[in-house]
Amino acid sequence: MRLNIVPAGQGIQWVREGMATFGRKPIALLGLYLMFLMVVSLLGMLPMVGPVLALLVLPACTLGYMAATRKVRAGLYPMPTILFLAFRQADSRRSAMLQLGAIYALGFGMVVGVTWLIDGGEFIRLFIEGEKLNQQEMIQRIQSPGLLLSTFTAGVLTTLLSMFFWHAPALVYWHEVPALKSLFFSVVACLRNFKAFFLYAMAWLGIVMLTMLVVSLVMSAIGSMGLMLIAEQVVAVVMGAMFFASQYYSFRDCFLDDPAPSADTADTAEAP
Repeated sequence: MRLNIVPAGQGIQWVREGMATFGRKPIALLGLYLMFLMVVSLLGMLPMVGPVLALLVLPACTLGYMAATRKVRAGLYPMPTILFLAFRQADSRRSAMLQLGAIYALGFGMVVGVTWLIDGGEFIRLFIEGEKLNQQEMIQRIQSPGLLLSTFTAGVLTTLLSMFFWHAPALVYWHEVPALKSLFFSVVACLRNFKAFFLYAMAWLGIVMLTMLVVSLVMSAIGSMGLMLIAEQVVAVVMGAMFFASQYYSFRDCFLDDPAPSADTADTAEAP
C-alpha cells in the first residue's frame, strides 16, 4: 500500500466515474443503496441502542457499497449480500471494522455533544422534529443565533469526521490495516489530496443543486407540489447512489494502482 498524490482535476474524474458506473447497473446499485438506507433506518428505530447500532454498521455498509461498485466496474452483477461483506471475513478484519463503527459512533456523539453545549440541544431537536414542524415554526427555529452557530459547527466537525472515515473501511478490508492506523492514513490522504477532494465536493454540490433546481422548476410549471416532493426524493436517492459509487474511485487513486479486474471476481476477499 502506498499513498498517491493525484492532480486536482482527478476530483472531477471521480464524479464522472461514479456516475458512469451507476449507469452500467443502475437497478443493482440503486437497490443496494436503498437497502443500505433501510438497514440504517430500521436499526435507528430500535429503542435505546438503535442509533448506536446504526452508526456502528455504517463503515461496514460503506465498504460493501464500494465492493459492489468495483464488481459493476468489472462487468459483474453485485448480489445484495455484498453489502455485508465485511462481516463475513476473517476475525481480524471483522473486528477492525466493528472498531471503526464504535469509533464513528463515539465521534458522532461528540459532535452532537458540542452542538448541545452551544445551543442547549436545539440543533438535535430540530434534526429529530424537523418533519413535524410547520413553516413558521421552522423559520423561528432557524433564526436562533445559537442554532446557526451549532449548525455551522456541526457541519465543520462532521466534515472532519468524514475525512477520518473516508478511506478507513477500504483500508481495513483490502489492506488489513488496523482500525486506528486506517483512520490516520485516511485523513492524511484527504489532506494531501485536498485540491482533488475540494473539486470533488464542489462538483457534487453543484450537480445536486442544479438538478434539484431543474426538478423544482419543472414540477412548479406542472403545478403539482405533491409530485414535486416525490420527484425531489427520487432524485436525492439516485444522487446518493451515484455519490457512494464515486467513493471507490477516490480510494483506488489515493492508495493503489488498480489492477485489471478478473472475470471471476467474487464477493469475498476480492483484491481492490
